[in-house]
Amino acid sequence: NASADGSADVVRQQFPWVHLIETGRNAGFGGGCNAGLAQLPTDIDAVFLLNPDAVVSPGTLRALADTLDAHPTVGVVGPLLLEADGTVQSSRRRFPRLLTAFVESTIVQTYLPRTPELARFYVWDRPDTQEQQVDWMMGAALLLRMAAVRQVGGFDEDFFMYFEETDWCRRAASAGWLARFQPAGRVTHLGGRSSEQNLAGRHIQFTQSKGHYYRKIGRAHV
Repeated sequence: NASADGSADVVRQQFPWVHLIETGRNAGFGGGCNAGLAQLPTDIDAVFLLNPDAVVSPGTLRALADTLDAHPTVGVVGPLLLEADGTVQSSRRRFPRLLTAFVESTIVQTYLPRTPELARFYVWDRPDTQEQQVDWMMGAALLLRMAAVRQVGGFDEDFFMYFEETDWCRRAASAGWLARFQPAGRVTHLGGRSSEQNLAGRHIQFTQSKGHYYRKIGRAHV
């Protein structure tokens, strides 16, 4: 995805068995994932999307794959995300609604961090130690069922970063596919290692993606 840190050369030299795709431009999270999805053989059952700032614990892929096998209507399953210090990183979500837009990641949340709307959005009413159906999960680590991808399509590349996994899970849900959270799988997500290189750009991208998401769901209800 147009990385300028020499990482593509490291992969090419040290891991020659890896199928390395260089986009030649920074296509964003969704665009980068779509470039990989387009290269997959047609007989693939599932694909694991993993952020570059994430570390997978042993047994995680098996736990996620077993979950897909056990639930034929599940189109995506995500693990428990952990901070670098081992504490739980919030990753389960309900779909945002209009009220969420005025509360979450705004000055309202700064001064009123425990509102009922945030409790609903962040799924605070369920323990994060329990396998459960959710609306969507953070895209740092997700196992997608390829049957769902073939039906729903890839990520909307108009989301350069942020909200693309929310949008994909909403589209999948509209097509009858469920999302499931599996805490038996664990991934340490260091968080923001790419976006922190340009903090101002990160805030702009978040706001633009937020606006695009709400415009899309607004059109869907017209």
